[in-house]
Amino acid sequence: MMWIIYLYLFITGACFGSFINVIAYRLPRNESMIKERSYCEYCHHQLCWYELIPVFSYIFLKGKCRYCQKGISIKHLIIECMSGLLFILCFHRFGFSLQTVIIFFICLDLLVIAIIDQQTMDIYLVTVIVFLFLSLINRYYQGFQLKDMAIGALSVSLPMLLINVFIPKSFGWGDIEIVFVSGILLGGFYNLLAISISILAAGIEAFYLLLIKKANRKQYIPFGPFLVLGIFISLFFGTKILMCYLRMFFTFYSYILF
Repeated sequence: MMWIIYLYLFITGACFGSFINVIAYRLPRNESMIKERSYCEYCHHQLCWYELIPVFSYIFLKGKCRYCQKGISIKHLIIECMSGLLFILCFHRFGFSLQTVIIFFICLDLLVIAIIDQQTMDIYLVTVIVFLFLSLINRYYQGFQLKDMAIGALSVSLPMLLINVFIPKSFGWGDIEIVFVSGILLGGFYNLLAISISILAAGIEAFYLLLIKKANRKQYIPFGPFLVLGIFISLFFGTKILMCYLRMFFTFYSYILF
């Protein structure tokens, strides 16, 4: 019976993922999200309803536009599948609750942030505001803990801001805003875990690009996608990671003492 629920969640999430692709494409171009029908980004031919079925249409059309035969980026398929899997993760983590829906919409907004930052090296204020609004709703649902929210919001974002003052352009302002809001969402410890994962992942990516000579030391890489990755991991698996770390720490500490 559970597989039916998971299938329903995946399909629903994939449908939202299809809309996320639209937002991520149109927002940087100042195009309407609702008024205009979907179209091929190459030949601008309006798409029919059966060409817009999440996941299925991409596979059925073999990743090509039916009109101009130009290849459709596989990123569209990946985002749809990710959105479906994220809805399943939200349900698995928070169960049948309003929080599942709230967290899922937070994840969708973070996906938009990651996609746009990857493509344009920019984080739009409207996406940060949506992230803040949904995070506050989630906190209200959990019960406001102002001290934890304040510590979470400032413990990482404030040092990033100070680093930016002394070393200009170390972090983008959008990155600092995202970390500030993620602190409200996650709290102090889990936000610190999220930023640690983000920096580690970004460092590995930068080292790899330097190794294959596709980037140089003065070149900037978008940090937003790594922040989103860190937030996702901390949000869904943070408790297990911290428990595992503490278990390893106390095991090692006991071994040294005894």
